[in-house]
Order: sequence, then C-alpha cells, then structure tokens
Amino acid sequence: MEELLRFRSKFDENSDAFMTVIVLAILNAFFSSEKTKWSLIAKKAVSWVKTHTKIDNLELLQEEILNAVIKEHTNKKCNCLEENNLC
Repeated sequence: MEELLRFRSKFDENSDAFMTVIVLAILNAFFSSEKTKWSLIAKKAVSWVKTHTKIDNLELLQEEILNAVIKEHTNKKCNCLEENNLC
C-alpha cells in the first residue's frame, strides 16, 4: 500500500481521480482480453481524470501505478498475478 500512496500527492485532494487511475491501470494490465467490455467506460474515465487533475502523462502514471501494485503483491509473496487475478 505504501508504494501506491506515494502517487497520491499527484492528485491534490481528488481521491476519486486517484482511484480511477488505479482501476484503469489494473483493467489494462489484467483484463486486456476483455477490453471490448470496458473500453468505452475507460475512455470516459480517462477524459474525466484529465479534466479533474493536472496530470500530463496519464499513460506513464498508469504504468508506474501498475508497477507499484505488482511490487506490493510480490512483497506479499502471493501468486495471484501469475493467475491474472488480483487477491
């Protein structure tokens, strides 16, 4: 959790935007095979985040957040990432 929290400051007081970016990162990484089911919602979410934050490179931030999620799970020594299923 500490890894994720270091990104929190990039979102000022907007915790909804922070959580939205986390969800987008997870969708892209773990549910890409089902992208047709969530791509329209993701497009709207990206647009919403861009209008409610001052983040310049949202794609890079999603990648950094995803790496933090992976690091958190690696530290927990669970195998959920190998199964494409977050615990």
